[in-house]
Amino acid sequence: MAAARATTGLVSRTPWLSPEFADEQGVLRLASHSFAVEVDGMRVLVDTGIGNGKRRANPAWHNLNSDYEARLRAAGFAPESVDVVVLTHLHADHVGWNTRAEGDAWVPTFPNARYLTSRTEWDYWAGVDMEEARRQMFRDSVHPVREAGLFDLIDVADEGTEVAPGIRLLPTPATHRGR
Repeated sequence: MAAARATTGLVSRTPWLSPEFADEQGVLRLASHSFAVEVDGMRVLVDTGIGNGKRRANPAWHNLNSDYEARLRAAGFAPESVDVVVLTHLHADHVGWNTRAEGDAWVPTFPNARYLTSRTEWDYWAGVDMEEARRQMFRDSVHPVREAGLFDLIDVADEGTEVAPGIRLLPTPATHRGR
């Protein structure tokens, strides 16, 4: 069952999902992770999870209020100390903490970082007619970073592309079906 087609009604009628994978209302519990690494003094975050306070079509992600930033700080990765954010792809559960609310605006959470994603990924989404939920995600989590001048597109070669000493991006193309 693809998550996109997992309506609350369908999930509620699938008893083995509860309680580990879904709540009583039929909302799936999905895990979203970031990876924080330090290589030769460079602090790198891979993907930024879902993000707080954002309008999302997925009820489990809508207006989330998590302790993501506090947990990053506790792990020694204060947002201002991050040098590079690698976005493996541009889905809501990978770009949400790119930004945080500041008044009525969304501002980069990692103000001193370069946010990197593949040009192929960007070109795909730039050329497709997105549904409103995805356009909303781009408005609150991608465009503010780009408008701040922190967003870089990387051409990822077949053999990989080094983006920092010891960090090489490898192409993992998707068919984009079901995105």
